[in-house]
Amino acid sequence: MDIQVSHARFQKQKLAVRTAGWFSGTKVLLNGVPLKRVKGTYPALADDGTQVPVRLSGAFGDPIPKLRVGEEVVQLAKPLAWYEYAWAALPMLLLFVGGVLGAVMGLFGSYSNFRIFRSSRGGAAKYALSGLSSIITVVVFLALVIAFRLLLGR
Repeated sequence: MDIQVSHARFQKQKLAVRTAGWFSGTKVLLNGVPLKRVKGTYPALADDGTQVPVRLSGAFGDPIPKLRVGEEVVQLAKPLAWYEYAWAALPMLLLFVGGVLGAVMGLFGSYSNFRIFRSSRGGAAKYALSGLSSIITVVVFLALVIAFRLLLGR
């Protein structure tokens, strides 16, 4: 998902952030071309020809990062509320009962839930879909545990 950035130094050009996918990281785009990351920043040429450092920083699990253009923070999306974080992170509870497998499944389920909460669906649909995602995560976890026990003969 590409998020257009509205900033005074980029009126004639299109500055955008492409959120991370399942197998790709977050990218900063200028006029549709990904910028190269140099020492944690993305140097971008502003409309006046000067180079402006663009930085990304993320909150745990949230697929939409925080953006800093120069010294100015640009809000790309409304921050999630504490209860949305709590609901989305519920699959992480598998970490406490399932060791490494629980941690992997919990991360997978939580990441899915955060992506659902950052989608354009309505509030009730987000909670329903993320709840379903959490249930599916637990079912897959239990199926894997049973399969491993059968394979190992315990």
